[in-house]
Amino acid sequence: MQGWFKENSPIDNEDLERHDKWLCMMWPRLHLLKELLAEDGVIFISIDNNEQHHLRMLMNDIFGKENFIESLIWRSRLGRGATARNTATLHEYIIAYAKDIASVEFREDKRVREMESRERLRQWGQGDRREDRPTMYYPIYSDKFGEVYPIRPDGTDGR
Repeated sequence: MQGWFKENSPIDNEDLERHDKWLCMMWPRLHLLKELLAEDGVIFISIDNNEQHHLRMLMNDIFGKENFIESLIWRSRLGRGATARNTATLHEYIIAYAKDIASVEFREDKRVREMESRERLRQWGQGDRREDRPTMYYPIYSDKFGEVYPIRPDGTDGR
């Protein structure tokens, strides 16, 4: 593996001023992962905001911009964990690339379609009552359902 890294990495030990150490570490590993993927393979990488933009550039270089699938956001924490003076970072990113986008077949998730209903528009969990957040009680307009207000399972107003 060390031989493969030396042969395939565009970065040597003397080149650390030009590239961040993180990129130097990631480039050969991602390149090797691409070689190991099946032709219809897809890679999903979870990353925080600190290196997300660097990862996208790196993946574009290795996998090609045309093989970018999606940048997904997922809520990684609940609550008020402020990481800066006035903001709280509550999410991370999942970057998805295909080895060869033309070889990947995407299928529709029929479960979501079957579950479509007015119920999915309501806030769930703690603080889901109208009186908890009065300003969060307003209609959502839908071609399918018309004017929709959030209603809790017990029939009371939600948010």
